[in-house]
Amino acid sequence: MKLILPILAVAMTVALSGCSFSMSSTNNSSGFDKRMITKDKMKNGQEITYVQADVKSAWGCKKLGQDSVNWGHEKMKGNFNFGGARGALHDTTEDYITQHKLKSANLVHLFIPNEKSIEGIELHPNRKAVMTVYACKTTPAEHSAF
Repeated sequence: MKLILPILAVAMTVALSGCSFSMSSTNNSSGFDKRMITKDKMKNGQEITYVQADVKSAWGCKKLGQDSVNWGHEKMKGNFNFGGARGALHDTTEDYITQHKLKSANLVHLFIPNEKSIEGIELHPNRKAVMTVYACKTTPAEHSAF
């Protein structure tokens, strides 16, 4: 009996520390890097640069439009279509650009909300991801640091 109590105490401590670690995890585990720069071609051949950092004035950008989407829905849609959250958001952006006839659009700023979960269950599934569409004179190179 004397040996069982210390073992139980250690096991409970380890279990509780694991729970407190996972409960306090706040991150952006969406596969997006805050400095991300990627380029993607739409179905019509139009090239779009996606960034998450602030748009630089040196790029000479003009805002064409803005839309927000339910981030939890986009992630789920991406998982069903095997493109992941990034692929779903790219598809949604392409639909927005096509629907609003933004032929001069060449850069999209993405705001992806941080995620807070407990044991993989999202606490705020209805957070909004915001995509702002721009027409820019120059766009940054893919994977460049800025």
